[in-house]
Amino acid sequence: MSEIQSIGMWGGNTYQSFILKPVTAPTGFDFYLEEYDSSTVWRYRSRIEIIKAGDPDYLDLEFWYVQFRRYEDGTEKNKIAFGLRDMDGNYVVTDPLTSIKLYDKDGIQVPLSDRKFYSLSKFLNGRYDAAQGRWSFDSAFVNDSGYGPEFSVPFKVDGNYHLEVSDGARTYHGFQHFAGKEMLPIIPSTSFRAIKNSEGSLILTWDVPSQLEFINSGLQTSVRAWIDVYQGSAVAAELWLNNLPTHLGYAIIPQTVMQMLEAEGDSPTFQLQLRTIDNFNRTYSNAVPLSQLKKPGGAVVIPLN
Repeated sequence: MSEIQSIGMWGGNTYQSFILKPVTAPTGFDFYLEEYDSSTVWRYRSRIEIIKAGDPDYLDLEFWYVQFRRYEDGTEKNKIAFGLRDMDGNYVVTDPLTSIKLYDKDGIQVPLSDRKFYSLSKFLNGRYDAAQGRWSFDSAFVNDSGYGPEFSVPFKVDGNYHLEVSDGARTYHGFQHFAGKEMLPIIPSTSFRAIKNSEGSLILTWDVPSQLEFINSGLQTSVRAWIDVYQGSAVAAELWLNNLPTHLGYAIIPQTVMQMLEAEGDSPTFQLQLRTIDNFNRTYSNAVPLSQLKKPGGAVVIPLN
């Protein structure tokens, strides 16, 4: 027995779907699907589907979330967010869906705003290894697209939300358990500071959330920091620093990474997100132009490893 193809899985206990598409069509009579799961959090399989030659192309509902978002300007939003990939693993370039429906835990359809499809955006990923104290960045831009409809009815908690989307040929389903809204603190944009070190790297700092009720809540959270650059009024490219430790309070971006970003656009702005680990609750600071950020004041010591 020989292996036809394998794929890595991710996502913990959030909704994910995966497509195995053999490079060459296999021949034979008996096929076996084997799965090895080393995840430390529970998850389950809701469906395994075999797509035959001649069937309509299958879309991959790659991720989806029910989200409560709070913004520094006082705005609050209830949203869903999801993305679609084609059978070759690429994010869809144009909106292929004919319908998007959301149902609450009681099976009642939730009225949604317009679908808010955003076409391909270009971004670089960066990450921080807390164990090693090191930063790493992608060497090339990648693209994504997605949907972000909003709804105004109150959340129903402790139950599954059901997403149903259709492209006319197939209907795709996803389920998410929403435990409830969390009033996470908003990291104030007035605390943002920026300075360059002797190597030309950009060092960004911000206040760490210190509210006692948040610290004592036991919530697992992380920070996303990002920089947008623009062509005119439109975002041309983004740098995302994902899953930063909430207590970190700074980021270091090499000069070469900033040069890659600024080659795509100008007028860079900086913004922060505080989110629960399950990504169901987020807060957003205001976006601030890098050109307006002051240098850190006082005795601020930033490790440069």
